Amino acid sequence: MRLREMKLNSFMYAPKDDSKHRAKWRQLYSEPEARELRNLIIDAKANGIDFYYSLAPGLDIIYSDSCEVDLLLRKYDQLCELGCESFAILFDDIEPTINDKDRGVFKNYASAQISVTNVIFEHLKRPKFLFCPTEYCESRAVPNVINSDYLNTLGTGLMGGIDIMWSGSRVISRVITVESIETLTKVIKRPPVIWENLHANDYDKKRIFLGPYSGRSTKIIPKLRGVLTNPNCEYEADYIAIHTLSQWSKCTEDINLHNRCHTEQRLARGNMTSFDQISDNIYDPFRALAIAIRDWLPHVHKDRSLPIGVNLTTQLKHRSDDSGSEQLVNEVGTDAIDVEESNVEMVPDETRSSATSMSTNRSEMDASSSPAQMNLAETNSCDSCDMRDAPESGNKESEPPQIDAIPIDCVMCSESKTQKPSVLGRSSVGAGELVNFDNLSILVDLFFLPFEHGPCGYALLRDFKWLRDNSDIIVSDNLLNQQGKDTRMNEGSFPGTINQTIAMWSSRADKLNDLCTCVSRLVNTLIVSLKIHLSGLSLATDLLTSATI
Repeated sequence: MRLREMKLNSFMYAPKDDSKHRAKWRQLYSEPEARELRNLIIDAKANGIDFYYSLAPGLDIIYSDSCEVDLLLRKYDQLCELGCESFAILFDDIEPTINDKDRGVFKNYASAQISVTNVIFEHLKRPKFLFCPTEYCESRAVPNVINSDYLNTLGTGLMGGIDIMWSGSRVISRVITVESIETLTKVIKRPPVIWENLHANDYDKKRIFLGPYSGRSTKIIPKLRGVLTNPNCEYEADYIAIHTLSQWSKCTEDINLHNRCHTEQRLARGNMTSFDQISDNIYDPFRALAIAIRDWLPHVHKDRSLPIGVNLTTQLKHRSDDSGSEQLVNEVGTDAIDVEESNVEMVPDETRSSATSMSTNRSEMDASSSPAQMNLAETNSCDSCDMRDAPESGNKESEPPQIDAIPIDCVMCSESKTQKPSVLGRSSVGAGELVNFDNLSILVDLFFLPFEHGPCGYALLRDFKWLRDNSDIIVSDNLLNQQGKDTRMNEGSFPGTINQTIAMWSSRADKLNDLCTCVSRLVNTLIVSLKIHLSGLSLATDLLTSATI
């Protein structure tokens, strides 16, 4: 199972399209639904996974009504009877207010949430318990983290042993710093659990994210209770997200930006051996990505059935220290369970639900622009790394591409010029011959992360921009030829003659065309050659959908 392979240890059941998790939280599960949950819990225990069941009653709960609280306890008791031992309550994405009935009992909505949560925690005999606050990131803290009445009230009011979830500076954070975690810890009086949305795509179904876990220094690991990741809605697209997160959790040092620039280029050129120079305790996103792609390939080619839906979790583990207190640490677990963490409705076997949208929008992302809107940096300079790693306020203006910049080669196309393109449904080329490390790396680069493209993606956009900006060269040459004028450039705008410049333009255009052809062929190959391998077909379908919406 996938979580065991990744050596992760926890899973939270929190699908907003399970109506009985959120909108109809008062209703108990039917017998068929309960049987599904029981099977998931049994599988989780058998594989050493902590199964967290969560409820999200914040839309309409009356906190001061004892009958409402009893309904909550009854729901949690049902899960206890099914064998669940770890729980969560979520108050995210709701209005930060309480109704008129509650105002006469509670000072504010923080006090109301604390009251209900502590009652549940005591009723369940103080189990492993997670709490997602309404102000779950810096941008939602009023007026800020340090001075938030809500967060400070949670810190003093929630019982010890209840862990608080946090997504960083925004709902989707580009960077999470050590300093921000230390500040939050002082306010909530306990280390947080990161609720990671870096690879989440339920806010924009046109996008999918295959890039590595990044933007979080390994120095924050000992300052956390754990990390839960909420990745893509598409199951097969999540392999790299959780694989690289698992690698990150085991490291103690970060690669510096200069070395990252070099490893980025190595990955772009398919050079795996040079990664061996990096120590295993140093986290380099591009080395982690290379390892993840290597380990992903057998899954892409493998004959198997997909689970009814899976999403992933990570690094939550309770351990008693010498004082007997419980700690949540980044530790290994064992196995995965067949359920989608954020996308699965309670449905019959072998039926996957579609993903639902969360309230997150682009304004909640920790960047002012999408990758396509960012300045395109050269992939052969450290400036490109600086730009993409810097916080939003420190984006560095890159120099415009020079005419002598060399376009990135398409490994797949350069090695297979003699192969004829596959005809849909009639390919005689095996999947293993075309779906390899190099071309899968290209695909990853084009579906990278919310705030950055991969090296090949940047090269593609950079070259397209250069071709567009210099397209007047071709037009000017045609006019000059028609008028019989000299073919040498004026004012030294470009080196050499117009003919040399046109040759360079044509060469770069060919490179770009090769890369686009490569991507198209790769998607077709996944569909054709892997049509009997459900994992590969699922991946191709997910990517094709994202690319054509």
